Amino acid sequence: MLKRLQQKEENKQFNILKKVKGTKDFQEQLKKLELKKQMSLKEKEDLKKQKEEEKVQQGLDEPPIKKPEIIKRLRALTEPITLFGENDMNRYKRMIKLEQEEKKKLEAGKGNTF
Repeated sequence: MLKRLQQKEENKQFNILKKVKGTKDFQEQLKKLELKKQMSLKEKEDLKKQKEEEKVQQGLDEPPIKKPEIIKRLRALTEPITLFGENDMNRYKRMIKLEQEEKKKLEAGKGNTF
């Protein structure tokens, strides 16, 4: 709500300065307001990116591979296909984690034991 009021105020100032484009001071202020507008657009883009990242972290986005492939790989690991309350993205993350753990176990047994 506060940001909206600030944006409205900036827009009013911007429109007033556009009308009175005579002196250097006004032109400098106009440039500053244009920069502020650009910054607010960048902030909006950053917020969108943040929300998308949060969705991925919460498991609300689609996994990069299809569900049947995930199921096949979980079966190969002898793991349950779906845990209670688990969605597709959470299932995918669990599969990746299990595969990484399996890989670490295999790599740990390769060294000499002298």
